[in-house]
Amino acid sequence: MKDYKQLKKDFEAKVTKLQKACKHTKFEWYDYCYRVGAYAGYQIKICLCCNKELTQKPTREERKEIRRKWLDDNMSNKLKKMCKK
Repeated sequence: MKDYKQLKKDFEAKVTKLQKACKHTKFEWYDYCYRVGAYAGYQIKICLCCNKELTQKPTREERKEIRRKWLDDNMSNKLKKMCKK
């Protein structure tokens, strides 16, 4: 009988082979939680055939926050330049 380490190694090799051969045509977007109930603020695209994480994207709320921070930074820099003149 194989021990745990060998079974895990075999399983991971088969999953890697499956993910490399997969065309990733069927996928779904999921909200990412790094633990139960702890929402990370972005979504991940998961292949439904091989369960590989394909990409990440921020949610609408996260994009708004990024945009707000960018505008705050740029506006404060413009104001600083105007005050120096």
